[in-house]
Amino acid sequence: MLEESDCVRGYMGATLVEGIDTRESLKRPIDKPVRLPIGEVDEIGGIGTEPAGRVETGVLKAGMIEVFAPTGVLSEGKSGEMEHEEVREGVPGDYVGFLCMGISVKEVRRGLVVSDVKNEIAADTERFSAQGIVMNRAGEIG
Repeated sequence: MLEESDCVRGYMGATLVEGIDTRESLKRPIDKPVRLPIGEVDEIGGIGTEPAGRVETGVLKAGMIEVFAPTGVLSEGKSGEMEHEEVREGVPGDYVGFLCMGISVKEVRRGLVVSDVKNEIAADTERFSAQGIVMNRAGEIG
């Protein structure tokens, strides 16, 4: 894996480290509309509702008016946090929690998708393509 070995003489490819070193990093789609699927929702007593999820595209910013698809619930995102530190924005790949004012924890749930109300909101679709990967873990998948 780390260096060439006589044990696998027939293999002529790169070592694991060489393969990782030559791989290009992922392009972060920050130029697309905001899409953040909600992974969890917490209620912070006396403060408000805090949905959290991974930003998939776009940039989620504090003060943004957000719409939760497909329900259409609107809220202003007051602040965001990542790993218990306040952040002003979340970019693709960031798992952020954001405080929403004026909505109940009963109005938002896991699976809804957050969009910026001013820029191409998420909508229902009749068809989409997806790639699924099943990882076989001994004793976990029957």
